[in-house]
Amino acid sequence: MIGSQRVPAPLLGVLVALLGLTAAAQTTNDYDDDNDGLIEITTLAQLDAVRYDLDGDGGVSATDTVNYRAAFPNPAVGMGCPVTNVDADSNDCIGYELGNDLDFDTNGNGYTHVGGAGDADDDWYNGGRGWMPIGSMSTSTADVYEASFDGNGHIIDNLFVNRSGWFFQGLFAGTATSTIITSLGLPNVHVQAFFQVGGLAGTHRGRIAAVWTSGMVRGASAVGGLVSQTLTANARIVASYSAASVECTSNSSNAYAGGLAGYHDGGRIEASYSTGRVTGACPTGNKGGLAPVTANGTVEASYWDEDLSDIPDDGNSAAPEGLSTVELQTPTAYGANADSSAIYRTWDDRDVDGDGTAGEGADGDPWDFGRSNAHPILKYRGLAATPQLDAQPSLAPTFGTSTVANMTFQKDEAIQPFQVPAATGGNGALSYVQSGLPAGLSLGTPACAGVRTVCGTPTATTTAPVTVTVTVRDADSNMDATDEGTLTFTVSVLAPSASITSPASLVEATLNGATTTVALINATFESGVAAGHFALATNPVLPGLSVASASALGATATLTLGYTGGNFDTV
Repeated sequence: MIGSQRVPAPLLGVLVALLGLTAAAQTTNDYDDDNDGLIEITTLAQLDAVRYDLDGDGGVSATDTVNYRAAFPNPAVGMGCPVTNVDADSNDCIGYELGNDLDFDTNGNGYTHVGGAGDADDDWYNGGRGWMPIGSMSTSTADVYEASFDGNGHIIDNLFVNRSGWFFQGLFAGTATSTIITSLGLPNVHVQAFFQVGGLAGTHRGRIAAVWTSGMVRGASAVGGLVSQTLTANARIVASYSAASVECTSNSSNAYAGGLAGYHDGGRIEASYSTGRVTGACPTGNKGGLAPVTANGTVEASYWDEDLSDIPDDGNSAAPEGLSTVELQTPTAYGANADSSAIYRTWDDRDVDGDGTAGEGADGDPWDFGRSNAHPILKYRGLAATPQLDAQPSLAPTFGTSTVANMTFQKDEAIQPFQVPAATGGNGALSYVQSGLPAGLSLGTPACAGVRTVCGTPTATTTAPVTVTVTVRDADSNMDATDEGTLTFTVSVLAPSASITSPASLVEATLNGATTTVALINATFESGVAAGHFALATNPVLPGLSVASASALGATATLTLGYTGGNFDTV
């Protein structure tokens, strides 16, 4: 009833629906629950919507409202951020923060790309191009991300970008001098484009702290595992690392690539490192294990793994240093507990949070050095160890120049146990497996008393030498075909065989205690063989003839023959 009038049922339904819409429209959502000025991101759709709000204040232009509100519907005034100005486009938000991990592998099959092509069943396939970086493809600061982005210790997994011919590619197209990106992991990135390509960002002018990447980055120039290029004196990369492999596809004299930054042309890199392999067509001098550095860029206490990157140290101690995997993985400490020569001794004295004071609070202990078979990993503000350890690069174990001589054994004769050479390298304990050993022989079984020991008794002959392959693998979880070493040799197993060489004939009268020498075919016997090791293949010709005793060394054996049969003519 409205007043004293009864409302017809159809009209009442319309009114109820309208009232419901009005109520829904009045419902607002607080996207900054903790009131820290950072809008929470919990979905990939919300991450994508950041491109409509590059200054991070939660207010968007009229033309972008529909797209933005699809991810952030009905925002409270100021998105819930502390507000001093209620103008919808002048909120007091200062950026965005992750509320949980995100994964571009939306169909859960374990990958977002196969052989460089996108997985069409993932939500962000985009016709094979994958993710469109946040920001435009311009170098002007107005078109790059200009606010804070706090990962809160979370990861964004399986980022896939495949845009050949495009510039400024990564999770972000670029950062402004006001940008602060911190406490974030980007495992398993696959980013390939043309120019200025990085796992996290293309051009970099702001501040990156406690951020790590792994995976693969490929492009023609300015290709870096974390960022493509540092551009201004304000640019900072502190307490960060990349384990991503980097490939440069151009041989131009202006083509550059680096494990952490593709080109360090401004600002400072400090207390950071890279382990990714840097390969491709770039001129040798334009590839940097950490970053090709110009006079405008400085580097402090930062390193690259010269074993894994395939780029040796250049001997210049003033620049970033190339160190071996063993040196970088050696457990160490920083601060007062560190030896004066420890490579990480100053890594606790850095301004990671950007408040202008170094070494206080979480700044003073951002790294975890606690594993002898792993590079340092970040623990700053809750960054988890497991995804970082899973992303650690693998130093393939190797047998080096060691060899095993080809061998010949006798069927049904126990071999003298021997060891394959010890391998070196790898991450963690090494294990050895074999393929190809003839039946009856084994490697590393309990009976062989050692993981590298071959022992046993061959039970079958071989028609030709067979190839034995010993494979060594390490103990890390980043296992693939490049994470193992092999060693090969051949083994032959022959049936015992000998022919009498002297005397040329046997006479009945000489057989009582007579001796004869036999030549051994395709065999070498050690001393101490027994009469029971020999059988006379021609014995049926002369019943009663047997080997009474035997001694052997080298390629000959002396046998004492006994005879218990009847008279016979000369044999």
